[in-house]
Amino acid sequence: MKNLKNKKISIIGINDTGVSAALMVKSLGGTVFISDKKDKSELKEKMTILESNSIPYETGGNTEKIIENADLIIRSFGVPAKIPILDTARKRNVPIFDEMKFASLFCKVPTIAITGSNGKTTTIGILKLIFQETGKKVFIAGHNGIPLSSVILNISRGDIILLEISCFYLENSNLFKPSVAFITNITPDHLNRYKGFDKYSQIKMKLLSYQDESDYCVVNLDDSFAEKIILNNKAKKVFISAKRFLDGGICIDGNEIFIGNKALCGLDELNIKNTIFYPNILGAIAIALISNVPFRDIKRGICKFGGIEHRFEYLGKIEGVNIVNDSKGTNITATLNAVVNCKAPLILILGGINKGLSFRPLINIIKEKVKNVYIYGENKMLLREALNGKVSICELSSLKEAVEKALAAARSGDTILFSPASSAIDSQFKTSEESGRYFKGLLKGKVRLIV
Repeated sequence: MKNLKNKKISIIGINDTGVSAALMVKSLGGTVFISDKKDKSELKEKMTILESNSIPYETGGNTEKIIENADLIIRSFGVPAKIPILDTARKRNVPIFDEMKFASLFCKVPTIAITGSNGKTTTIGILKLIFQETGKKVFIAGHNGIPLSSVILNISRGDIILLEISCFYLENSNLFKPSVAFITNITPDHLNRYKGFDKYSQIKMKLLSYQDESDYCVVNLDDSFAEKIILNNKAKKVFISAKRFLDGGICIDGNEIFIGNKALCGLDELNIKNTIFYPNILGAIAIALISNVPFRDIKRGICKFGGIEHRFEYLGKIEGVNIVNDSKGTNITATLNAVVNCKAPLILILGGINKGLSFRPLINIIKEKVKNVYIYGENKMLLREALNGKVSICELSSLKEAVEKALAAARSGDTILFSPASSAIDSQFKTSEESGRYFKGLLKGKVRLIV
């Protein structure tokens, strides 16, 4: 359905994606109606946009108006797939698409989609630099808060669209078929939301569900799910490894990055040295090769990459103490990798909202490298139970207090690492980026931070 003239489209969910989709439908000549069960008082900002664009809506419930004469229903991000009005729509054979799938129908270029427990934003950041070397215009949408429907009509042939896909999108997605897919890794995360790691991993794998022989899938052979990806995906495979030489793949061997048997560049030529980022760099190279980017532009792009804000972000020194902001380290694997890559002796700040994860994998590396752990947040009791007797622990009421105590205890040569190993989303922070900005603000407000 690429021609929306005389088509009636209903949308459930008056949020960023819903409003964006409504504006897209109207701009393409369709008739749109949008609904939300929330009260008007909770939707004032969005209602202003709808009213200024003469888009009809309803609030306080999802009524039969959604289904009446609808040619298609769009489900906004965050709206469950199984609610009564959508069950009724299915019985009446009304097609239901999520916002990203619907918007992708109008995409003039191949869709590049990236998911994974860690490294999504990093891989997209590297890809943006690579594609910019070619002179192409790059659009980014998805988990970064930008709906695909808000940018799709601005994309022209020859442009690039990069999609960051979270498990929250994938759990209710249907029919989304990326031209190029990359699952960076799958490790335990969000187990407070899903019934076990098996369910979580199945949701991540959904990115590949509708790919066929015309599509591409980048496979990280260093990840434990590589074999499942290979066996359960019809797309053409491109393999990467940061741990072994691959004849015909993209890999690191010795101190060089190889594309097949040809060395692309030395690791010493990269602007970023931490091994945390190597799989992301290799994945980005693979996607760039699939997209026919010349070697010289790939090399220039990866060598310009200097890291991502809030992902193992080195801030500088305070009176000889190294400061690292890893607020995006919201699961055990991310924090484990951050600790491994930090210089000892280490002072670690942990805590936030429990995600149903075991902290036991952190114990050995903490015993080896960490001299003090400062814990705060809803899950501080769980952290204390896991780490008690293994390291010096100080339980605090807030991130602010944890930072103050860490600074007071640190000595020249130490490293303070903020890597919560927990969700940052609570009454104080809405995102991990917000907690990272708060952490940096605390430091700038108290001491001179060298950056």
